[in-house]
Amino acid sequence: MSLELLPQRMQAAIRIDEEGPHYNGTPCWVWTAEINRNGYGTFRVIITPGHRKRKMAHIEAYVIIKGDYDRVLLLDHLCRNRPCCNPDHLEPVTVKVNTLRGEAVLFKPLPKATEASQ
Repeated sequence: MSLELLPQRMQAAIRIDEEGPHYNGTPCWVWTAEINRNGYGTFRVIITPGHRKRKMAHIEAYVIIKGDYDRVLLLDHLCRNRPCCNPDHLEPVTVKVNTLRGEAVLFKPLPKATEASQ
């Protein structure tokens, strides 16, 4: 994947992290600008004068480089690194698949009861 396909404004906000997380042998493209409360990169674009819209950096990078995808699906970070914008680290999946792959504690199965804990 080529970072050069992205607009200059986006390129300026991405750091290729050679020492950090990798997926399939490729480094994460870490968004270094605004990060939302969930850990994803965001930026604002002007729609009309006085009207702005917030965009998700990883979604925009994916669409620019790989093309559009069915928006019923979510882009799952296979590298498990939310600020990553590398399209090779993103996979369109259903909400269910994304939830099951997630690392949120409330989605982890409870451990089976053992005799000692009963």
